[in-house]
Amino acid sequence: VLHTAPSEWEESDTLMRMQLFSYVSSLCAQHLRNCRAILRLRHWQHWLLVLSDQQGATESDRSHLEEMVFKLLHSLLLHCFQEEQDGWRVWVETAAIMHAYNMT
Repeated sequence: VLHTAPSEWEESDTLMRMQLFSYVSSLCAQHLRNCRAILRLRHWQHWLLVLSDQQGATESDRSHLEEMVFKLLHSLLLHCFQEEQDGWRVWVETAAIMHAYNMT
């Protein structure tokens, strides 16, 4: 159980972030219900972006973390298009959130 929000984690928590992404990715790969559960979380895109923002990490760790984020994002959006009604709306919302996140 996570006791603090990901945005409150210290910059040195790179390993924890990678383990969390790995765990969530494997859950999504195991069953469609898990993808659907992630997609139903409020502000899941923001959560994903906050977890990927790792300023204090080494270049190698940052690159690995980015790759994990994009793979998870890819699988979730692919699930939206293939399995969810109005999945395109999730894509539009995700693009808007990512654009706003890059602007700040």
